[in-house]
Formats: sequence, C-alpha cells, structure tokens
Amino acid sequence: MDYDRERERRARWRMSIGLLMASLVLYHLSAIVQFALADQFFDFAHYYLYARNLVDGHNFSDIEATQRLAHEIGLQQYANFQPVYPPAFYFMMSPLALLPYHLASIVWLLLNELLLVAALIWRGAGRLYHSPTRMATLCLVVLAFQPLYETLALGQANLLLLAGITLTVRLWALNSIWSGIVLGLMVMVKPQFALLGLLWVRPTEWRHLGMAAATIGGLELGSLAVVGLDDWLVHGRYMRDLPCGISLWAVNISIRGFLFRLRGSCLADGFGDPMAIVAALIGTAALATLTWYLWTNPPTERQGRFRAASLILCVVYLVSPYTQEHHLTVLLIAFAGLALDIERPLEGIQRWGWVGAYLLLATAYSLVQFPAVHLGPPSVLLFGKGLGVILLGVLLATSPRPGRPSGRALLPLLLATVGVARAAHAILKVFLLGQLGFAGLLEICLASVLLFVWSTLRMVRLVKA
Repeated sequence: MDYDRERERRARWRMSIGLLMASLVLYHLSAIVQFALADQFFDFAHYYLYARNLVDGHNFSDIEATQRLAHEIGLQQYANFQPVYPPAFYFMMSPLALLPYHLASIVWLLLNELLLVAALIWRGAGRLYHSPTRMATLCLVVLAFQPLYETLALGQANLLLLAGITLTVRLWALNSIWSGIVLGLMVMVKPQFALLGLLWVRPTEWRHLGMAAATIGGLELGSLAVVGLDDWLVHGRYMRDLPCGISLWAVNISIRGFLFRLRGSCLADGFGDPMAIVAALIGTAALATLTWYLWTNPPTERQGRFRAASLILCVVYLVSPYTQEHHLTVLLIAFAGLALDIERPLEGIQRWGWVGAYLLLATAYSLVQFPAVHLGPPSVLLFGKGLGVILLGVLLATSPRPGRPSGRALLPLLLATVGVARAAHAILKVFLLGQLGFAGLLEICLASVLLFVWSTLRMVRLVKA
C-alpha cells in the first residue's frame, strides 16, 4: 500500500511539473504571437530608422531625413525622436536595416528569443536536465517576469544586454581575454554598463578592464570616422541634458525620478535642479560603497561572480538618471540563480526576501494609469520596483551559506505568491480600469494554473520531493 501511494504521489508530481512548464511555455508563446500581430515595436522602429539612415547614406542624426524615411515606410509615429544610443549601436543594428521593416521586426523578435535561450544556457541552465523541479523553478522565474514582456513588446535591446553580460561573466570565469571585449560591445549599447568594469577593480583582473577599454575606444574611433564628431556630441548632450519630462515621468523608477516626483516639480534640465544634485550624491555614495564591497569581497568562484555582476546591475539601475521597467529584464541574471545556484540564503527572512524582491520586480502594477499618484507624496507608490531593486541588492550582498537546492525550497512559495499577485492584478485592472482583453485573459489563466499546481504540490507534500 505504501508503495502504491508513493507511486501515485510521484505520478502527480510529474503531472504537476509537466502542467506548470507546458502552461508557462504556452503563455510565453501566446504573448509572442500577440506582439508579432500587433507590430508596435516602438523602440525597434527607432533603431531601424537610424540604422537605415546609415545604410542609405543619409546624415545619421538628421531628424528630417529620418521623418522622410519613416513616411516612406509607414512609421511616422516613431520618427520624432533623436538618436539616444551611441552611434556604434546603430552600426550593430544596420544588418537588420537591410530588410523590409516588418520582416526586420519579426527577425528581431525571434533573435531576442534566441538571445534569451543563449543567456540561460551560459548562466548554467544545461545543468538542470536531470532536475525537473529546479527546471520548473527556472521557467517560472523567467517566463513570469513582466519586464521581459515589456522588452519584447517594445522591441528593446535588453535581451541583447542580458546575453552579453551573462557571456561576459561566463568568459571571465574561464579567464578568457574575450570577457573584456564582450563587455566593451555591451557598453556601446548602453554606456551605463561600463560600471560592470568594477568587477575587475583588483590589479589581478586589470587585463580584462584593459581589453574592455580598448574595445570601447576602437568602436568609438571607428564610428567617429564614419558619422563624424557632431553625431557623437548629439548623444553626449542628450546624456548630459536629460529633459525634465523624463525626470518626472511616472515610469522612471530611478532614484532621480523618485526624488523629482516626490517634490512634484522640475526646475531645470540635466543637473541644473537641486534634486539632480542630491540624486548624483546618492549615486556617488552607492558607487563608493559598491567599490569598497567588491574590493574587500572579491568573488572567487563562478556563482559568486554572477552575484557580483548582479549587484552592480542593481546599483546601475538606481544611479542611472532614467530607468524603466523593461530595463530590469537584465536582472534575470540574478533571479535565474534561484534555480541554478546550490548555495543560496534560503532560510527564514532571507527566503521571504527573495520572493518579495521577485514579486516587486516581476509583477505589473498599472499605477501609471492613475494621474493622482504621479506627483507628490502619493508618487511613493510608483517606487515599488525601485524598492525591489534595493532589496535584491541587499540580498545579493548577503553572504550565502549552503542550504537546500533552491528549486525545492522556493517553488511552492513562488507558485502561491506569483499566482496571487497575478490574479489580483488582473482583477483590479477589470474593476478599476475596465480593461480585460486578451492579455488580461492570459494573466488570469496563468494565475489559475500557478495556484492549481501549488495546491497539488501541497496535497502530495512535494516540498521534500
């Protein structure tokens, strides 16, 4: 009889894990199809237009030329923004600009899927082939992560950054000189990731830092020879003179955005506002503390290096003057460790801390649709994801200790909390905003499956399985 009960328990376990993974994959594929049909890749359209300028021989930063091109290919709504990335990035995107726009957007979407898979493999997902529970945990933390879908819907470059940074750390663990080269390429996508050079602050690692600097210098000089100094100055002025509108924007989750919204006004662009100075001082203090921590606690093994890189990313997103939800996609490099790293602080309050950080970052709030919380003290509610980044940074800085494998310890708790959060968000959108639609139905279906699997796991006591 005991043998039959054990066999039944294991059969239910396999059914539950299979249902969970199949549902998550189906949810992800449904979202991808929805994005492809909607074809509203705002950020990719921006990349495409300026990369097409390079391909067609137009003046790179000439907005009028961009608007004419946008009118020719039906992208007028995306043509009123100046280039905000380093010119070298648009060179990287120019092969896609050789294709017709709509075909290029689908290719970019599929390429992003490949980059996500590559990032997980380089992070170590191949080790989970014989561990279904930890594989299910990895699927949950990745495929239920809302910033991932914001990135895919906009056609953003965050999955390129995720794959590049993961590869950088993996090559660093192998002591490969290519580690610095890959990081140099990523800095040409978004310059704030140059702070990842703090990984190599100790003299024994300076050769990687030198290769990164050489790569950045070579790409800048190469693009300077093609586009000229003026186009680089356009990018520099944008970085220096960040507009008040972006500082106050409700979706700006950085420290700067929090301070400007809390006061309720912006007096000057760039660093002409006292709140900008305060934000810069906070950022300087955070970077100094981070540098001291990395100097005194140098990572020596591979998982420690991934944790150090994740900690730097948390600081990057807080000190950057402009951070949106989709930028947080790169933090999947940290959350993937819940399934991949054996050594994690999973007991007591730290276990709940990891789940809390994930919920704060992975859940959609929709609060930006309520103007009453955009400025003044109520805007504190918009800083939930910023709070999640701070909590994640604290957890990453906490010394790990050996414990139970993460998937076994966290899967039931993650299922319950993520399922409840998803269900609550979908219900509130229906009653407060009157919005349901296909995306809302998908969210309700996902929440139902997560809670069903959680109840099944509890019934068969799979926390110890």
